Amino acid sequence: MTEGNLPTPDDASGKRRRRLLARKRLYQRFWGGRTANETPVVVFLTGNPDIGRGYIVDAFERNFETDVYRSDDARAFSNGELKSEEALRRLIGRSRAPAMVFVASHDAQAVGGLVEHFSPARALWFFQDYRRFIERAKQSGDLPAAREYLHELSQADAEYAGGRLAIPDDVAALLSQQSLTEDTVWGLVWYTLHARFRSQKLDRSHQVHLVSEDDLLAAPQAVMNCLFEMVGIATMGHQLKRRVKTPRRSRQALELPGALQQACDELLDWLKTHSVDASEHS
Repeated sequence: MTEGNLPTPDDASGKRRRRLLARKRLYQRFWGGRTANETPVVVFLTGNPDIGRGYIVDAFERNFETDVYRSDDARAFSNGELKSEEALRRLIGRSRAPAMVFVASHDAQAVGGLVEHFSPARALWFFQDYRRFIERAKQSGDLPAAREYLHELSQADAEYAGGRLAIPDDVAALLSQQSLTEDTVWGLVWYTLHARFRSQKLDRSHQVHLVSEDDLLAAPQAVMNCLFEMVGIATMGHQLKRRVKTPRRSRQALELPGALQQACDELLDWLKTHSVDASEHS
């Protein structure tokens, strides 16, 4: 499970993570791991899996029944995207963990196919309010990369705007504009990312589940234990943090084109309607 090339910094947090992974390896080898003839559940975390300042991914990694591969782990990812199915199956074959978790934030467009190719499999698609996403992206996002993403999307007009993503025409028209404000760029990134969930009709799949950051902030322990139950691994009870820290909302109003703000509001309402209700699994 743990190899010398794990992308952990040589500081206090990196050392704690390496100690945790070493303890998990021993636990899975001698006490709680799966046998060679047992098939693990494969879990893909996508959408915005870094919501709650990384709470979700950290909680999965602290669970002793998982192996977690983050997007900077060269064993499972190349330039942030999942490697081939063959490469992933080699990792799965070498692991003793009951659940293999891949943080596949750059593979949202392929989630439907991923849960079909790997069985048993689950995908957890995380989303946050677009206003919070924009504020956070303005602080730490890669704006040139976001502009390049939108440019590439605009070149695929026929396929995306009127096809798989079903972007409204007035929103699709923004993609090709050269002088978009920073707020508009990140608003379009949020919209086109989460529109993929609806366009793939993933709300009809019993293997894919929508998770709201608002629900996580309101009841982190209940939501995480709900997700653990969905995946089929042990809950963690008191080991989970009771609160999730988030930065304060900016008082500065966002400046979005009316068509984009209306589209974001509509999609956000739709996502909330189709998100997981943790109370049903408590």
